[in-house]
Amino acid sequence: MEVHYHPHKESQKKWKEYLIDFFMIFLAVTLGFFSENFKEHLSDTNREREYIESFIQNLQTDVGELKELLADKEIMNGYDSLFRVDKTGFLKLPVQDSLFYYSVRYISTIRDFKQTDFTIIQLRNAGGYRLIQKRNVADSISKYEEKNDNIKMQSALMIQSFLSQFNYFDQIFDLSKVSRVFNGSTYASHIPGSEPVLITNDYNKIALYINQCYQTNLIYRGYRSMLNNHLNYLNRLIIFLKKEYHIN
Repeated sequence: MEVHYHPHKESQKKWKEYLIDFFMIFLAVTLGFFSENFKEHLSDTNREREYIESFIQNLQTDVGELKELLADKEIMNGYDSLFRVDKTGFLKLPVQDSLFYYSVRYISTIRDFKQTDFTIIQLRNAGGYRLIQKRNVADSISKYEEKNDNIKMQSALMIQSFLSQFNYFDQIFDLSKVSRVFNGSTYASHIPGSEPVLITNDYNKIALYINQCYQTNLIYRGYRSMLNNHLNYLNRLIIFLKKEYHIN
């Protein structure tokens, strides 16, 4: 009996094996690719939540500081007291001493708001807002930074006005008499009124000082109004972020 060899059948079998092998390799590579992408996505999601939780803590710290700062009305009360002093008799001891006392006790220092920006800095170092997958959240954080920049500009304007005010103060008052009002960590409870504190009788210089106080007071009150609005905004932002990420 003769046996005939059909090479095309063996060739067909090999091609099927090649196709199956190729398909298995392709499937393995594809699954591996999707697996890595899923792991990376899961890792980014976890990091995103960690950043948001940290950001919320920063916001809560800012809320606490803003409440404390806005509750302190000593500077505004000091300006109000200073503006009630008689402006027509600067050379009278009670007048100049009142002006000196209110200036040293209430408006010789000023406090501005410092944002807690640790998380924002970390986000920038991590590649901007790449990890923030929710567009509305990324937009909210961008808006938050814009508001912070506006506050910083207003703060710089306020400090500049305050320094100008202090410069005028130096030109009319005897700084060696400051101890009559302030001693260590305590203030005198009343206006001394026992000796002159002016180093000049130039009415224009004194008037310029009062005028600068008016300007600083207006800027300071505008700044406080901005901070009050920012406080309300931060509370809304915290609620929004907690809702978006289901954080209690």
